[in-house]
Amino acid sequence: MKEEKTEEFCAVLLKCFEDIISGVLGEGVKKAVLEHMEKHIGLKSDELIVQIDMLKSGMREIFGRSAPVLERMMAKQIYRKLAIDTPPEDFAAAIEQAKQAYMRSYLGCSRKSAVRWPPIERD
Repeated sequence: MKEEKTEEFCAVLLKCFEDIISGVLGEGVKKAVLEHMEKHIGLKSDELIVQIDMLKSGMREIFGRSAPVLERMMAKQIYRKLAIDTPPEDFAAAIEQAKQAYMRSYLGCSRKSAVRWPPIERD
């Protein structure tokens, strides 16, 4: 059951990542980012969220000093969706806390309903 919830959380987080990138930079950029991550960093889209350090590294490679802004937007969005307080500044810590909150709060949430949250809102 825990493994299933972890997979659900990863699906939610991946959706959030994709929505932030496409919402801020456009669908074409999202596709290019995912393609770059796979070709040059070796991460397929379903692996991005599992390997947060590599995701951060890849985002910094692509977006440079703008990467932390996108990370922060992602963290804020997932925290908003989970109805928890402001995320910590550290992206990896924010994601770990969100995962813990998800595991505690969304025990009855199915994968399909989890990934169909409303579109990302811009700050």
